[in-house]
Amino acid sequence: MKAVLIALLLIPTAVFAKDLGTTGKTYPVAEKDLLNEIEGRAAQTDWEGIFKKEQEKIRNEAGKGKIPLPASDNATSYLIDMTYTLPHDIPKVSPEGQIAGVLYPKGYKFNPLEYTKINETYVIFNGSRKAEVDWFVSNYRNQPLVYPIISEGNVFNVAERLGRPVYLLDEQLRKLFQIERTVSVVYPEGKFMRVDVIKVNNEENNSRNNIGVRGL
Repeated sequence: MKAVLIALLLIPTAVFAKDLGTTGKTYPVAEKDLLNEIEGRAAQTDWEGIFKKEQEKIRNEAGKGKIPLPASDNATSYLIDMTYTLPHDIPKVSPEGQIAGVLYPKGYKFNPLEYTKINETYVIFNGSRKAEVDWFVSNYRNQPLVYPIISEGNVFNVAERLGRPVYLLDEQLRKLFQIERTVSVVYPEGKFMRVDVIKVNNEENNSRNNIGVRGL
């Protein structure tokens, strides 16, 4: 779009020609000449190149992971209690749309894993670290119930490498699963979510015997 504005700015907003037969008087150039000039400038613009640059800009900015996490230097595992405490009352509403008391009081606790079943596994890794991307490819690439989530790196580039959709880690999810290092593998275990923290070696082939590599 910048190229269009520049092209238009290069064209005079009012073009005048001097009449040699009548000193001092000027006449505007025909409107079609101005349009021809605009069309000529537009035809010389590399629109395909402009669009590609804009797409690349969007790709780089919109798909960038922005939560820096250190790589784990040891393997560990912990459980996350998913119990949630209501911060306020949830009112009971009558069929007429009137508030008729309290359905769930402030302080009420419930665990969503008691009411729903989760079959998915979430793997959080740094998309900028080749060793971690290779580790995911070696262990989980063809498992559709395993969701790759990157903390840093470009989601589009990693998706091309994996041949499947890739997701960005956000702060809300990081806090929910208490993610502090990569690689972290999150999966349900009874009424809890377990997080296995993986130490990934800088090797081409990482062993499946490391903690947290689940056979789904």
